[in-house]
Formats: sequence, C-alpha cells, structure tokens
Amino acid sequence: MVRFVRYNRRTLIGQTLSHYRITAKLGEGGMGEVYRARDTKLGREVALKVLPAEMASSAERLERFRREAKALAALDHPGIVTVFSVEESGGVHFLTMQLVEGQPLDQLIPDSGLPVERILEIAIALTEALAAAYDKGIVHRDLKPGNVMVAAEGRVKVLDFGLARMSEAPAEGPGGSELATELLTREGVVMGTVPYMSPEQVSGLPVDHRTDIFSLGVILYEMAIGRRPFEGRSSAELASAILRDTPPPLGELRADLPDGLARVIAGCLEKSPERRFQTPGEVRSELDLVDRSPVAGPPPAENATVPGFGGRPAVAVLPFENRSGDPEQEYFADGLAEDLIARLSLWRAFPVIARNSSFSYKGKDVDLKEVASGLGVRYVVQGSVRKAGNRVRIAAQLVDAVTGQNVWVQTYDRELTDVFAVQDEISEAIAASLVVDLQHAEHEQVRHRTPESLEAWGLYQRALGFFYRFTRENFEQGQALLERATELEPQFSTAWARLAEVGIWQVLHGWTDSPDETLELALTQARRAVDLDPRNPEAHAELAFALMTAGDANAAIEESRRGMELNPSQPMALLFHAYFWHMTGHPPEDSIELVHRAMKLSPRDPTEWLFHDVLAGAYFNAGRFDEGLDASRRLIALWPEYYFGQLWCAMNAVGLGQLEVAQAAIREARQLVPEVSLEMVRRVLGAMGPDVDRRMMGALQEAGLE
Repeated sequence: MVRFVRYNRRTLIGQTLSHYRITAKLGEGGMGEVYRARDTKLGREVALKVLPAEMASSAERLERFRREAKALAALDHPGIVTVFSVEESGGVHFLTMQLVEGQPLDQLIPDSGLPVERILEIAIALTEALAAAYDKGIVHRDLKPGNVMVAAEGRVKVLDFGLARMSEAPAEGPGGSELATELLTREGVVMGTVPYMSPEQVSGLPVDHRTDIFSLGVILYEMAIGRRPFEGRSSAELASAILRDTPPPLGELRADLPDGLARVIAGCLEKSPERRFQTPGEVRSELDLVDRSPVAGPPPAENATVPGFGGRPAVAVLPFENRSGDPEQEYFADGLAEDLIARLSLWRAFPVIARNSSFSYKGKDVDLKEVASGLGVRYVVQGSVRKAGNRVRIAAQLVDAVTGQNVWVQTYDRELTDVFAVQDEISEAIAASLVVDLQHAEHEQVRHRTPESLEAWGLYQRALGFFYRFTRENFEQGQALLERATELEPQFSTAWARLAEVGIWQVLHGWTDSPDETLELALTQARRAVDLDPRNPEAHAELAFALMTAGDANAAIEESRRGMELNPSQPMALLFHAYFWHMTGHPPEDSIELVHRAMKLSPRDPTEWLFHDVLAGAYFNAGRFDEGLDASRRLIALWPEYYFGQLWCAMNAVGLGQLEVAQAAIREARQLVPEVSLEMVRRVLGAMGPDVDRRMMGALQEAGLE
C-alpha cells in the first residue's frame, strides 16, 4: 500500500489509496474531488470521493464529510448512487461509491429542450429519488443537472449528496426521526450552486426538502426550453432574479408542452416554500396526471403518405447544412445525411425517400410542409454540421412536417480523430433514436400501418397496448385482438409472432390450463411467422423464445442470432439473444453488452422492466453482484408484482454475502406467488447450462427457496 504524507490534485491519478488504484479524475463535487478507481481486492471499478487535504484539516469540514457518508448510507434506492464505505488512508479521507457510467444531464439538454416524454421520464425518476431521501429526512441542497447522471442504459442516478443536511423537521418513514434531529450547517451559511438555489437558500435562511423541489423546478424548466428560468450577469444578479423575478410562462415558449407539465413546473418554482409542492410524492402524483397525448396541430395533409406503402408515414432526410465556413467540408455533411438514409432504409417499419429526391432540396430555403407535400412524407430529418480543427458538432432533429412539432432533437460533440469512424458512430446513434421515436409517435397517434389490411394493423396496434400491462387479463384481451388481425390478414407475419409470444408468457406464468398444448401452438405460430416473412427479425426472435422455452437452446440461439443479423437495431432480437446466450453458459459479458445496446435503441420502452430482468441474471452469472442487485431493484421498482425480480434480488444478494437481504427477498416472492419453488424457477428459466443451473439454484437454496 502506498502511503502519502500530503496529497495534491496532480498526484492522485496513478496512485493507490488503501487497495484502490486511481485511474482517472471524474469531476469535482461540493465537498471534494471524484475519481475513478480499481478495487484491487474485489476486482471492480468504483468511484472515490476524496476530501481535499486542506479541508480534512478542518474539524467542521471533516465532520460534514462523515455526515455525507452517513446520509448516503441511509439511502437505498436505484435512483441514488450507492455508497460502499467511508475510509481513510495516509491521512486522506474518502468515500467509495458505485461507479455510474454515462453522461451528466447538463450535457444532454439541447438548446431547444428535450422531448416531452423524456422530460417526464427524467422528472419521475428524480421525484422518486428525492422521495427516498425525504423518507430519511435528507435534503440534497445542490440538485442540478451536473449532479444527475444518465447511465449508459438510460437509468437516472442522483449524485453528490455532499451538501446534504438533515431536515430540521422529522420526516415520516423508517429512519427519518433518527436522522432528522441533526443539523449539518449553521443558519446564514449559503451552500449550493446559485442558478438552482431556492429563494430561501440564496437568502441564507433555514431550508428543508422543499428547497430540492424548487431546484427540481429549475431543472425541469431547463429541460423544457433549453435555458434556465432565472438569469444574471453575476451571482449577485442571479440571486436577485431568483428572489424577485417570475420566469416567462412555458406555454408561451413551447407550443407542444402539455399544460399539466407546465403547471407542475410552475408549482415547483413558487417563491414561498408554503406555496410550493410540499413533498416529492405530491410532484410525482401530479406528473402522473399529465396528458401525454400530442398537442393538437393542424389536420394532416392529404399527401402525407407514400403511395404503395399501405398508408405508412414516410421519412425524408434532407441534406445537412455545412456550418464550418469551409466549402471543402460539404462532403462530410453530405456523407452524413447519405449514410443516415442508408441506415434508416434498413428499418422496414417506414419507407425512406431516396437520396436523389431528398437532395433536390440542397442549398434551398425550404418550407417543411412543402417538402412533405412534394415528397409525400410526414417526417423530415434536418441537421447541421460544424467542423473546426479536430472537433465536430452535429445537430439533428426529426420534425413532424404536418404539425410542425419536433419529435426528436439531439446534438453530438466529438473529436474528429477519424472522420469516417465518427460519421459511422453518429449515423448509427441518430438512426437508433429515430427508429424509437418514429415508432413512439405513430403509436401515440394510432396510425395503422400494414401492406395489405389497415384494419388488421389497427387491431395489432391496439393489442400492443395491452401487452405493456403485464397481467393475465390484459394478455387475453391482446390475444383476442391479434387473433382477429390474423383472420383479417393471414399473411401478417408480425401478428403471428406476437401471438406466439403471448402463448409463451402464458406457459411461463401459469396463465393456461394446458401448458403443453399452448407451447406447441406458440411454436407453430412462430414458425408460421418466419415462413411468411423469413426476413422478419421479430419472427425469428419469437421463434427463438419458443424454442428456448421448449428446451432447445441451440436452435434458440441460432434463431435469435438470425434476428440480430436481419436487424441489429431491433431491441427485442438483441434482448432475446442476450438472455439465451448467458443462460446457456456463454460469456455473460457479451449478454450485458447486448442488453445495453438494446436499451439505447429503445430508451423509452414501455417494457423497460424486461431489460433489467435480463441484466439482473447476466450480472449474476458474471459475478457482478452489486450491479445485479441494482438491476434487480430497478426491476422491482418498475414492476413490484413480478416475483422474479425478488428472485434475482435474492441470488445477487447471496453473491454479495447479504443473506438477510436474500431471505427477505424470498419471503417477498412467496407473498407474490405462494407456490414458487426451485422446480418452478427451472421451468420459467427454460434451458440452462449445467454451471448456470448449479449457480442459480445453489444461490436460491442458500436464500431459503426449496
């Protein structure tokens, strides 16, 4: 172990604290610097928050640091970074915490704001995290986009409770009364980040959890329009604006923002704490009431679809604007748009206008409605490229040309070390996001699409809504709609594939009185889907699911591989393959990578729980039990009634040596499904490799399952 007499900020990287080898600096928080490190004992990556030496010499500051550890240790929530330990080495005090891979929220907000659905998703995640802190009597006091991490798989994590203090008034809930009696800071001491402070905070007055609600309002406002509600040329001017000014009404700044969301944000930004929402739970309840349907626009144009495609809305990619000031860089902008056209054309859910047609608008000041009419499209992709030295900034947006509303906006900043590699990366990312948002937009508008029968496609779309609510009754209603769709259109491959999936879930969850017959029918339906359209990736994915359930693991892997090959942007194909791969004894790290890719392709998936379901098992088989436990808890939060979330929690807890947690999870699973047993688990999991079976069943036995 390396011992240090005195540390400075330039010497930590490459050094070792205790058994943690520091590899990179991640940033600075309110109470210290944050580093990436390797835990050489457990072989995992962690984050270290190091208290600077000059602060450690202060008894008051050292006590505040220790209180941060206590506050974080009291929190156990998937939306809050996990603290592992508080340690000291060579006179240096530091926390070891969960390493969250991803980007801070402040790097993800475009100038025009985020899509409404994404705002709501992040808002709900933040309120749930703040509610967990509130239950423990903990106030963050420095809530801002820089302290909100959007992980690689789309999860939202609140970081840096370094300025957290215990609430003056005891909060209800376990541990609240114990912690709420302690004060960390004196009155009159202003701590935090000024643009996100509440009026009482900038005034140096006592604060409670309602200061975090105000900060949340500032974040939501910024996500909505791309700028903060209060401005000033200095901290003093900014503080004065927070105390005095009323921000411009959001409804006047963004036409597609639901009135309910604007009211929630305004309620968070009330100057008086007494007039604000009183708890994070109140904010969460109001967010649930926000009308998510698109804001009404003008009636659709008559020529909003491409003839010959069964009424499916089409998309055109216009030439990207070269803003580099260098005509020689036109090739890069043109190449990016051309590559994007090629990638989107692989996605057969919607037609993409060919380059020769869309590039006819190059260099012209176009009206998007005229473009939509001229090309027979509903959606238009616009973009710009600014290349300077070794950096490139690319902005892209998807516009509903009929209503004029933005469906999707994103900005990419990259180093231009390899122009072609960068072009490929960005094109792939844009294509993946467009696919998801196009599908979402069409589902919201119930725009029925099918090559033959629009009525059949409409029934299919209605059925999808039932499958997002995972109950026996909903599946039966969705099944009835699919059966009618296949009667109307017997060649409807995707409907047959979905019918097969329904049967498989009915078998796995005991929703059928004849499991053998139901599984055989599902196999027949999945094979029919493949026969009708051998290039349908969903059909191959569902056939793989059926084969795995029937115990034919090798055939299942081959079918799921075929699905991935046909469309590497099809999340379910990736997810199924990931599951089959690690469950049959193949490297689980491959499966984890596939799941993360699937989550990026579908960051707003209504069945998000399924991603965490696969991740929890893959992490367990990889020996990454802390991450597996986190995935299990995220699964439970998304679907509390799903007993297998508790089983994954038990298995990963056993791996961490947390036997009491594991036993409690088994008890919860029995509350949900009294008949749960090792035999039942084996049936649900399907074909397993012998080592996987031994590990999983052994962990469940140790947790108390028989």
